[in-house]
Amino acid sequence: MSKPGRLPEPISSRLLLTAALMDAVFVLFLTRVIGPTIVDQLTRLFSTTPPEALWLGVFALLLVIYAIMSDVVLGGASLGRILLGLKMRDTAGQPVKAGRRTLRAIKKYALMGLGGIRLDSAASYDKSTGIAWFSEMAPRGYRHPKTWNIIAIGPKNQKTKYTLGNIARFASKGMVHVGRDPGWADIVLPRDAISVSGRHCMLRYHKGELYLRDGDENAKASSNGTAINAKRLPSGKWIPLRGIQAFNAANVTITLDRSD
Repeated sequence: MSKPGRLPEPISSRLLLTAALMDAVFVLFLTRVIGPTIVDQLTRLFSTTPPEALWLGVFALLLVIYAIMSDVVLGGASLGRILLGLKMRDTAGQPVKAGRRTLRAIKKYALMGLGGIRLDSAASYDKSTGIAWFSEMAPRGYRHPKTWNIIAIGPKNQKTKYTLGNIARFASKGMVHVGRDPGWADIVLPRDAISVSGRHCMLRYHKGELYLRDGDENAKASSNGTAINAKRLPSGKWIPLRGIQAFNAANVTITLDRSD
């Protein structure tokens, strides 16, 4: 069996919706199996309530119990998720502790699950609690961000390699400064790259995603810009680097090595 890898958000969101439908069908089956006995007892207590309403109430109650058992007690496992190979993990790929699972469940059910009806991004309650979804069917195994490498390629094709886990600012704040000023930058670009600013751009790791912003922490823009695929970024705005393998700080190419 292959190593579980983190699923991209569009894939995980669609699989989770499919799993939810499978779980709902399973709970409907349970309702048909054990429902008659429960409905019979309820009919004696609520004789004026239509039977259809009692059946709906039993289904809703079983669905809530099933969801709580799955999300809180069983670590995110449900019949649908098991069949689809989905595993709830934190962004570092580790099993989620009970406290965080409970917090996620509170946020999820406060929105009646509506925050998870998305086809192209993670549920709001997953993002806010730092939860991701993994699978053995993911294209690649997950590497902790501390092991990611950044390679700066200067104008004379000179290469300098940095590992995020070795950068003190990243370890403490999840931030990386990029530029020619050695007193400010964590990734110090070559001095002969004169089009690069002393304080050129910044990287930030936040809730499982890596973001890029042109300029420094005071929102002062670089002189010659930061670009992705030759498109210059707006200064002062954090841009997600999901699926992006490289960007340019003026005439210096910076590649991101996040794969196995």
